[in-house]
Amino acid sequence: MSVSEEFIRELKYKNNISDVVSGYIDLKQKGKNLAGICPFHIEKTASFFIYPSNESFYCFGCGKGGDVITFIRLIEKLDYVESLKFLCQRSNMNFPEDELSNDSYKQKMAIYKINRESAKFFHNNLCSLQGKSALEYLKKRNLSLKSIKHFGLGYSLESKFSLVNFLSSKGYFQKDIIDSNVAYKNRSGQIIDRFSNRIMFPIIDIRGNVVGFGGRSISNNNPKYLNTADTIVFKKSDNIFAMNFAKNSNLKNLILTEGYMDTISLHQMGFTNTIATLGTALTPGQVKLISRYTDEIILCFDSDAAGQKATLRAIDIFKQNGISSKVILIPSGKDPDEFIKYYKDESAVRFKELIKNAAADIEYKLLNIKTKYDINDAGDKIKYTSEILKILSNIENDIEKDIYCGKLSTELNISKESIKSQLSKYFKKISKNKNKENILPHTLGYYAKDNQDFSLKRIKAEETILTYIINNYDITDNILPKVSENLFGVNFNKKLYSALKTLILNNRDLNLNNILSEGFEVESAGRITKIICDYKREYINKQVIKECILLIEHENQRAKIKDIQDINSAELKNYIITLKKTKQ
Repeated sequence: MSVSEEFIRELKYKNNISDVVSGYIDLKQKGKNLAGICPFHIEKTASFFIYPSNESFYCFGCGKGGDVITFIRLIEKLDYVESLKFLCQRSNMNFPEDELSNDSYKQKMAIYKINRESAKFFHNNLCSLQGKSALEYLKKRNLSLKSIKHFGLGYSLESKFSLVNFLSSKGYFQKDIIDSNVAYKNRSGQIIDRFSNRIMFPIIDIRGNVVGFGGRSISNNNPKYLNTADTIVFKKSDNIFAMNFAKNSNLKNLILTEGYMDTISLHQMGFTNTIATLGTALTPGQVKLISRYTDEIILCFDSDAAGQKATLRAIDIFKQNGISSKVILIPSGKDPDEFIKYYKDESAVRFKELIKNAAADIEYKLLNIKTKYDINDAGDKIKYTSEILKILSNIENDIEKDIYCGKLSTELNISKESIKSQLSKYFKKISKNKNKENILPHTLGYYAKDNQDFSLKRIKAEETILTYIINNYDITDNILPKVSENLFGVNFNKKLYSALKTLILNNRDLNLNNILSEGFEVESAGRITKIICDYKREYINKQVIKECILLIEHENQRAKIKDIQDINSAELKNYIITLKKTKQ
C-alpha cells in the first residue's frame, strides 16, 4: 500500500518510538540510547536498543529491528495497513481514507465482511427448524444456550449451495466468496459451500474479526473436523481459538486444550482463561501469540498416547519461548470434556483441584519416563536413570536440580554423589553444544545467511559505505559516481545499494519504509536497521569511505587472481585474448 511520506513522517513524530516501545518493555538509559530485554526472544541481559537519533530499534540478540511501524507490526502481529491504523488510533490521527484504494486492503475488508455474514448465517441456521438436530447435539454435550450464543456457534446446512446463495443475494462477488474459503469451485465450475452438515465454530482474532471457521461433522462425514484453509486474513498456525475472550480474563495464566468443545466447556464452568489450538500440533506462531498475554501456561491435553506426546512437545516449545508450563493430570485417561460430563455439578470444584495439583514441566517429564521402564530390572534402571539425567541437566536452578537428585537417589537407592557426578558430565556436554549454537550469523553482518564466503573486513567495509549513504543523503552526490552495484559482493548489500540509489535519484527520503518498498520483505527491516545503527557514524567521513572502497576493490582483485589460478591453460589463453581485445 502506498501512503504519502508526509503522512508517515507525521505518524512517526506523534508516535515517538521510545514512548511506544516503553508501553511493552522497561527501558533504561544507555548513553544516548535506551536498552531493554527484547520482547521477541528469550534473554537475560538486555540486547534490545532504541536509537532516538534516527527513531529506530535493533536487537543484537535476535536481529529484529526497524522503526516504530515495524515494531508494531512485529509485536502486535499486524500487517502494514493495520499497523498504521493502530498508530493512528494511538495518537488520535485520522487515517487517510483515500489511501484505502489498495486492492489487497479492499480484499481483506471484503473477506472480513463475508466471514461475519457467514457466522450470522450459520448461527441463525442452528436456531432454526433445520438446525434442530445440531442444537440437540450441542445440548447433549451439556452446552448451554448462553455459551452457544457467546461463542457464536452455528450449523451449516446439508445443502451444498445454501451459504453461496445467501452471500450472493447480499451482493458479494463470487471471487471474494471463494477467496474467503467458505466456498470453492468444483471441476464443473459450480461454486459450492465448503461446509455442510457441520457444527460451526467461528474463529475470531484478538481484534474481534471473524477470520475463519472450524466445522465438526455430526454425521459420519470425514474429516471429523474441517478448518478454513489459509487465506489472506487467516493463517491456522498463527491463530488460537477463544484468545479474544481469554486475553480479557485478567488471570495470571492461560489453560491450553486441544479442542473447541473442551475450551467452551471450561469457559462455561468459569475458566475463562482457556484457549485451544486449531486441531493441529502447537506451532511457534501460536506460542508467540500466547506469550503476549502470559508467561505461564497450564496444559490440559487428552490423556491418551497422542495427547501425552503433544504435551511433551508443547512443554519444550513453551520453554524455548520463556513460558513456564504445568500439566493437568486428568485421571482415568479422560479428556477434559469427558471429565466435566462425568462429574457434572462437581466438575468445577474438581477441576480447580486438578489445576492446584498440576505437575510442573520437569515433574511431568519424569512421570512420563517412569511409565516406560521397570526400575526393578537392572537394564531398565540404567536406561531410566540415563533419560532422567538428560532432563535434569537442562535445569538452571541449582536448588531445583539438587531436590530432584535427592528424589532420584531415594527412588533408585543410588548415592546422591554418583547421580550428581554423572549429571555434571551431561551438563558439560550440553553446555559445549549450546556454545556452538550461540554463534549467530548476524554477528558477521548476516553474511552467513547469503552463503557467501567473505572476510569480516570486507563485509564491514560494504556496510560502512551503506551507513554513510543513508545518514548523509545530502552529500552523496560525490560518492554515487565512484560506487557501482558491482562493488558490493554480499548480495543483500548489493540489493540495498541499488534501492538507495533509486530513491536518491528520485529525490525520495531514505527512510525505512521507502527502502522496504523497493522489493524488501518486512523481515529485512532488522538487517537494514543493523547496518544503520551498528556503526559509530561520527567516525565515518569521506576518507573512511575512500579506504573502504579501496579495500573492497583490493579484495575483488584478489578474487580475480584466484579465479585465474584456478582455470586451466586453455581457459587462461582465452582470458588473455579477451583482455587484449578490450584494450584495443
